[in-house]
Amino acid sequence: MIDLPLILPPGPPPGPRLQYVSSPGLSGGFTTAYAIDQTPLDDPRERAICRGLLLHALTLLDNQERP
Repeated sequence: MIDLPLILPPGPPPGPRLQYVSSPGLSGGFTTAYAIDQTPLDDPRERAICRGLLLHALTLLDNQERP
């Protein structure tokens, strides 16, 4: 038996990251995490949900700033 070296995919780059965890499908299927600052979402439904969450988060941040 030959021992081959273990090759792992590169880890995420250091620093802040924006991740979106997909919503479960209608059948209750699995969810997937996407690094949306690295790779855009392809599914139009997931894009709409992600956009709404981002807009909501930005509104919350804007509301916390002093006038």
